This record gives sequence, C-alpha cells and structure tokens, in this order.
Amino acid sequence: MAIGLTVVSLLSGCSRQVSDTASSPEGGGTTSSEPIKQYIASVIKDNDDPRATYPMTKAQREILKRSEAAGGVSSTDYELAWSHYKQCVVDKGYSTPVLDRYPNGLYFVARINAEGMTDEQRNKFNKDDGVCFNTEVIYVNDTYALQLGNPQMINDVNQAAVNCLKRENVAPKGYTKKLFEQDEKNRLQDEHTELNYSDPKVQSCLAALGITTMESDKVWRPAKTSS
Repeated sequence: MAIGLTVVSLLSGCSRQVSDTASSPEGGGTTSSEPIKQYIASVIKDNDDPRATYPMTKAQREILKRSEAAGGVSSTDYELAWSHYKQCVVDKGYSTPVLDRYPNGLYFVARINAEGMTDEQRNKFNKDDGVCFNTEVIYVNDTYALQLGNPQMINDVNQAAVNCLKRENVAPKGYTKKLFEQDEKNRLQDEHTELNYSDPKVQSCLAALGITTMESDKVWRPAKTSS
C-alpha cells in the first residue's frame, strides 16, 4: 500500500484486507464451496505464468493448495499467511506492521505514518511492502474475503453487496441494488442514506467486497526508531 493512500482492491495486486472467519471449512457460511475452489485453482494457474509481476512464495502456494482441497481457506491458514507478510516486512528492515480489523474479523493494515522517512525511503518502503503483500498473502486474502462477502462469486459487486447485507439481516426492507447504488453516491457526498453504514455488520459485508467504510484508529510507523 502506498503511503497516504487507502487501497482496497480485491482480486488485484493492491489488496489490503483479510478475514478471520471463513465460510469453508471453518467459518460460518453455508453456501457451496465449488466456486471458491475453482477460483483458487485459477489463481494458482495464473501465477504459474512466468510473466507474473509478483510470483507467490512457496508458503502462499502451499496454503492455497490446501485450501483448494478443503474448499476454502481456514482461519488457521489465514493467520499463517498474514504472519508471513508481517515477517517479510520485518525482514526488510521495517517495524512490524500494525493490523486492524473489521467487526467480522477482516484484517486491514492500519494508517501509515511515514514520519522520519525521506522521499527515497518512502518509495523503497512502498515497493518492499508491495512485494511482501503480493507474494505472501494477497491471494489468501482475496479468497478469504470472497468466502465472506461473495461466496458464489457473482460478477456484479453491487448485487453481491446487497446479497450479503440481506444474509446478515441488515438491509432495509425492500432494499435493492439500485437503492444501494444511490446510497453509495449519497455516502460519498455526506448525504442521507437508507443503509446504516455505522452498523458493524454493514461495514463487515462491504469490507469483504472491497468497499471501505471504516478508518483505523491505529497507526503503523514503518521506520524503526532507536530505543
């Protein structure tokens, strides 16, 4: 994640969130795991391409292979992948990443404070952090988020959001994709919304789909300071 930017992009090279409960095999969902298994298989295949910008590490690949067989990423493997990311960052000379989480357990990196870094150091940090995130945890991250927010992997993200809100019983009566899209416009303009965006279950659903509605109170200062 580039310093000063909030980036939540599921199924891409810039994702920054992972969950702590899964629909399969250890989480609370009840939908078929087949779409998730197919997604994992495609991720592994695509990453075998020698042109891949960030080839995943052996550790992330092993987690995905286990997850493909199981029908989803377990909470244990989720934690493991995230710990690999943190260790990778530390090994590159930075402080341990500070994580925050959504009410459903979805992790995300806290606000980054680059105080004490030169422009050159910030640029290097952005590059190093990106390498660690993409090689160690991104695919596990995205798979786990899908298990929470869009287990059937429908292409329409807005409809997937409405489906999740209804599953969690937090959608207003008669809520539709059109109403959600209007709410999103109103939210960005600080206008009235039908959806209660302060509801933890609402925040969790949207976070699992890459829609950021909550900012962290925690701060991560990557630059190590002398004690």
